[in-house]
Amino acid sequence: MEKEIDHFSHTHYLILDQDKRKEGDQMTCNGCTNKISADFYGCTPCKHYVCKSCVGLAPKIRHPFHREHPLTLFPQSPYKRATDSASCDVCGMECDGFVFHCSKCKFNLHVNCATLMPTTNNYKASEQQTRHVYKGSEHPLIPCYRKNKQLDFLCSVCDQHIKGTIYVCLDCRAIMDESCIQLPQQITHHLHPDHHTLTFTSSCVICEACGAFKDRFCYSCSECPFRLDVRCASLMPKAIIENYDDQSLENHQVVQASFTHPDDWIPCDNTKGIFSFSCSACGLCIEGTVYVCLYFNFLLHKSCAELPRQIKHPFHPPHPLVLHYKNFSVNSSNSSAVSYRCKACKCSGLGFKYRCGECDFEMDVTCASLTYSTLKFEIHKHPLAIFNDPTFTKRKTDSSVNCNICENFTSFPFFRCVPCDFSIKLCCFSILPYTFKHSNHRHSLTLTYSFIKDHLDNDFDSEYYCDVCEEMRELPEPTYYCEDCHCVAHTGCVFHEILPLLGREWPLVLKEEIVMLQAKVDAVIMKIKSLTIKLTELEKEIDRQPPRIVTDIFGSILGGARAKKAKTELERQHKMIQAEVVSLRKKLGTLKRETSALH
Repeated sequence: MEKEIDHFSHTHYLILDQDKRKEGDQMTCNGCTNKISADFYGCTPCKHYVCKSCVGLAPKIRHPFHREHPLTLFPQSPYKRATDSASCDVCGMECDGFVFHCSKCKFNLHVNCATLMPTTNNYKASEQQTRHVYKGSEHPLIPCYRKNKQLDFLCSVCDQHIKGTIYVCLDCRAIMDESCIQLPQQITHHLHPDHHTLTFTSSCVICEACGAFKDRFCYSCSECPFRLDVRCASLMPKAIIENYDDQSLENHQVVQASFTHPDDWIPCDNTKGIFSFSCSACGLCIEGTVYVCLYFNFLLHKSCAELPRQIKHPFHPPHPLVLHYKNFSVNSSNSSAVSYRCKACKCSGLGFKYRCGECDFEMDVTCASLTYSTLKFEIHKHPLAIFNDPTFTKRKTDSSVNCNICENFTSFPFFRCVPCDFSIKLCCFSILPYTFKHSNHRHSLTLTYSFIKDHLDNDFDSEYYCDVCEEMRELPEPTYYCEDCHCVAHTGCVFHEILPLLGREWPLVLKEEIVMLQAKVDAVIMKIKSLTIKLTELEKEIDRQPPRIVTDIFGSILGGARAKKAKTELERQHKMIQAEVVSLRKKLGTLKRETSALH
């Protein structure tokens, strides 16, 4: 594999990168616009990256979707500025990456859509060709399979991932799943107050149920400005399911709305069950009944529909908080919203929020609604709220809370006093139990501040993973460890097991921990001295070797690349252990201060 290539998509040479696979998860290929997860070629200063599959694309191809002429590979559509000509003629989406193009016909084909192949070569001559009705006309559909099974395609109609056969309609410039090609051309829906007929069409609309912007297919009323996207059209009011008549549906009082409008909430069942709906208030998935508000275009949980208009909350004692609501269209892939920063969890929030106008204090409804467990510790004058509920953390991925003990970023779970803006992550608690019995492990787990590797040998490429969540462990944070089974776990991953132990009285435990920690500090200092001696000897040995010999003697552990690798590993261990000493000494000082305060 070439280390450097001159690629048509960029003015600079692209360098092969094999060492940033983990970073590659955050990179996007400029060709197929997919996330990069393997080796790739890139120009780091320009942030131009191309995955291996796109590097190997042929400069010209012939494709069954455009049999008339060959298609030439371009870094982007030649008609990028012209909206109508810059979209793919197969899926209808804008051409953001590489595109196969026919200049004679102004035909564009995404590199991803080019991997779709008809299931039969003679699909145009097939008498039993699948068709769908659109605006009174029958359009032929091309059933296709994926040449690259790893690529994911979204249905142009319902925005869902297509799992089976993909149907291409070149007339509509759309790709569909099997359920959407069977959609009726006209329907009547009980969410429409006037009960007019709704027609399947393609236009830019706002859905009257969820408020999502839809730039493609939807059901539209020709007599009034009422629109439903395909997803919301699958919702059926419960009153209809229970054989209520139309008048009883209009008078059916479901939930006492907390907002200042007279309309009732309409409870609906997700009858097809193939779509998932997100709550306009909290952003979490709605399981079970979906409450629809046609007045504000909301889809809500029952609990979110009953949110009080005004509350007093311990996170903001001075003033009451008033509910502010706005639909942020979480049910659409084309949604966009202006976010705010929740002062409680310091995560970006969308949708409903509680706000104090005098103090500019904003808090999302998830933080306001959950019942937090609070614990009182000597480390802070107020009780600390626990931010760890699984429902709470589902959408909390961008918290900017820093721990007041180690001053580093803290992930969930953590403890926090919102009025004082005081936070502490679990692993910085000086009162973590030294040992405890985990319900899913036969041995007791012991708190350790050592760097436990996944393998017992001294492999330089050994990684550091948690055996509970299977995510990388951050060093030098403490972990719980079973020496018999070589099982290692984040403190946060065993949080619910150790939480009951945090409420105990700790004077005697603190004294015991001080003794153990002091011994650990002494042991680690001895380890630093030993590593320092090894580093010094290794540096002297490398200096004694002539450059040519150091490069050539590959078999000697003190020669060439392996000597440098060994030195790098020792330096890394040295730095980590030094950080461990700092952490242990800080913890030791905290323990001594807490012990003094308890006497």
